Amino acid sequence: AEEAARSGQGVKGAGGAAAGGAAAVAELIGRQAEWSEETANYEAAVEMYIKAKKYDRAMALLVRHGWWDRLQQLMRSLDKTADAKHITAAVSAFRRAGKYDAAKEGLLKLEDIPGLLQLNVEEERWDDAFLLQTAHSQLKEQVYIPYAKWLLSRDRFAEACAAYCEGGRPEQGLAILQQLADNAVTQRRYADAAHGHFQLATEALKAIQNHPASMTAADRQAFDMFSRHYGVAEMYYAYSIIQAAAHQRFKTVDDSTLFNAARFLLMRVLGRDTPKGIAISEALLALAGQARAQGAFKLARFAYSRLQVGPVFQCAV
Repeated sequence: AEEAARSGQGVKGAGGAAAGGAAAVAELIGRQAEWSEETANYEAAVEMYIKAKKYDRAMALLVRHGWWDRLQQLMRSLDKTADAKHITAAVSAFRRAGKYDAAKEGLLKLEDIPGLLQLNVEEERWDDAFLLQTAHSQLKEQVYIPYAKWLLSRDRFAEACAAYCEGGRPEQGLAILQQLADNAVTQRRYADAAHGHFQLATEALKAIQNHPASMTAADRQAFDMFSRHYGVAEMYYAYSIIQAAAHQRFKTVDDSTLFNAARFLLMRVLGRDTPKGIAISEALLALAGQARAQGAFKLARFAYSRLQVGPVFQCAV
């Protein structure tokens, strides 16, 4: 037993000596690497830092001198568990240098899916980002929100709105649609304004979750928004027809279409709040003119009686 104990102690002592020897060798190699760095023998310094497992010092030299292929080789040789922080540092260096493929390789080695998705977003590789997001639906917001901002920067507003809604931020998408509709009215593009309000109505309709008989307060609010935007869309579209007939150089609107557009618009707005940009006098003048042409004189008198005569229309009346 005593011999066995002495034998065990001898083995432990040998193991400790071996470990101490390995540490001493690593320390010696590290000093040699530092001396090589001081004497500007950087390639030798890199190799010795790697042998001494001082990967951070080796990477610093590789990055400083732009030896990206050697850094990629070093990254491939590292263990994804034990050396994860060094692989991460290499990926960061590649990203700063714009080395997409090398950074992607490192992230795949780490199995860092969110990081890989972020890399694709930063590089605006949207096809790759959406392909990755399809397999990881929990990352939808990380793709769609940056994509929506990218679309906005390129004046692709309708697509940006859809991306915001898909990414779980419908309020931002609806704000864009509302702004587009308001801008269209300001610029007298009434057909575009009608389209914008129709899109707003469609999005409101999508927000209704329950059957009409069991609507919640949120459902009723969404339905009211749908009704309001849909009604405004109809009025702007009818007014766009009247505007086209009144201001285009050539006749592009059929008489019956103009008559019905004016009649429809007046039925909607008389006695109610008129949407911004719609001039009731133009609708009344169009209705009166078409009624006279078709022999509907009572209707023409009604339209003229409602018409507030101003200097623009005085001669025509």
